[in-house]
Amino acid sequence: YEKFYSEQSATNQGFTDIGTGQDGQDDPCTDLQWKAINVLAEKKIISGTGENTFNPKDTVTRAEAVVVIWRATGNKSNSTEASVPFTDVYATDWYAPAIAALAAAGIITGTDGGAFNPYGNATVQAVSTLLSKYQENGFNGFSNAATRLEMVVDAYNKYKDSPLAEQVDYSIA
Repeated sequence: YEKFYSEQSATNQGFTDIGTGQDGQDDPCTDLQWKAINVLAEKKIISGTGENTFNPKDTVTRAEAVVVIWRATGNKSNSTEASVPFTDVYATDWYAPAIAALAAAGIITGTDGGAFNPYGNATVQAVSTLLSKYQENGFNGFSNAATRLEMVVDAYNKYKDSPLAEQVDYSIA
């Protein structure tokens, strides 16, 4: 938060378990923590554990820490398709794109056995190392990931003149 978004103003995102963010209140989070949670949630960098809950006392997993860094730095990806290099991370896992991107950039590594341990706890030391490696690397040569709209437009432009184009119904139901 402090590195990327500390100048942003916070809008209450509706988490009922982080307090009010008002000075002098006896809340589970400090005013700065309340602001950081709400700013990062509004930017879609973090989310809660339920519709109105954040669970500020829960531990953070290694996968969650990687996803937060990846999202905060613009969802950067290789220009070529990257494979997930760890034996315990599968392409269908919700955190796989972030892990693949940070591994390809040399920002994260796994264990000696080739695993990543995505559900292991992210220690303060591990997150500090993650941020340090990001600062050293900065995703140089990586671009922001394509949006869903960009993918649709790209597919349309590639195939609009194909023989099948005459058979496609472009109307919206």
